[in-house]
Amino acid sequence: DKDIEHLKRICEKMDEEIELTKFLEWDLKFHKALAEATQNKILTILVQSFYDLTEKFPFMVTKYTSNFLNVTEKAQHEHWQLIHALKIQDIQLATNIIKEHMVSFREELEFFKNKKML
Repeated sequence: DKDIEHLKRICEKMDEEIELTKFLEWDLKFHKALAEATQNKILTILVQSFYDLTEKFPFMVTKYTSNFLNVTEKAQHEHWQLIHALKIQDIQLATNIIKEHMVSFREELEFFKNKKML
């Protein structure tokens, strides 16, 4: 499937990227491509709106927490797991991976909050 191949290409770029800002730009591309692959226009709009409305705040959080937490490696592992789940069409596995990905981001925010930075 071309959508899965596109997600793989993005993940490969992320694997190669050592500069955090560029990694995060690829991460946004991954999430947008994933939303577009669902062919759900509302989800695509929501993903873009989230980044627009938060003014790239998730990127700022990850830039800070990546110094203390293993967030980029964990996120990238989850991205590859999700691609695998989509490839084998295991909806339950994909759902669980997405939930775990969201929990990971919530943990980043909690770390930020506990440092009194939010």
